[in-house]
Amino acid sequence: MIDINFILLVIVQVLCVFIFLCLFFFTYASKKEGDILNSQVNFLINDIAEHNIHLLPNDKKQALLNTINGIKTDTSQNTQAAIDIINSNNKIKAKTKKIILYLCIIVVLIISISYKFKNTGKTFFKNLNLKHIFKETGIIIFFIAITEYIFLNYFAAQYISVKPNILKAQVFENISKGFSS
Repeated sequence: MIDINFILLVIVQVLCVFIFLCLFFFTYASKKEGDILNSQVNFLINDIAEHNIHLLPNDKKQALLNTINGIKTDTSQNTQAAIDIINSNNKIKAKTKKIILYLCIIVVLIISISYKFKNTGKTFFKNLNLKHIFKETGIIIFFIAITEYIFLNYFAAQYISVKPNILKAQVFENISKGFSS
C-alpha cells in the first residue's frame, strides 16, 4: 500500500530543495562564482605578466603597454553590454521568483488539502504526520546547505579551470597578429 507520508515527504522535499537551491544561488553562489571567475582571470594575468612579458623586446613591450593604456572601457558599446547583462539577469531572477512563488503555493495547497483530508477521517490520510515531514525536510535542506557551502568554498573556489598555457598561446597569438597588422 502507498503511504501518504512518503508521497508528501518526497513532494515537499523536492519542492523545498528546489526553492532552497534557487535562493542559495541568487543570494550566495552567484557572488561566490563571480569571485572564483575573478580569481581565475587574475591567475591567468599574473601568470602571463610574470613569465612571458619579459620575453618581448623592449619596443614591443612599450607598444603593448601603449595599446593597453589606450583601451577605452567606458564606451557606449560596453555600457550597453553591461545593461543587457543586467536586464537579462533581472529577467531570470523575476522568472525564478515566480516559479518559487508557484511552488510555495503548491506546497501549501498539498499540505492543506492533505491535512483537511486527515481531519475528515479518510483512511488514506489517517496516518499523516506533518511534523515528521517538516522535520525531515528541514534536516535534508540543512545538510544540502552545508554540502553546497563546503563545495563552493573548499573545492570549486580552489579548482583552477583556467589552462594558462592554452590561454597564453591564444593571447600572444592575438598580440602577434596585432603587431603584424
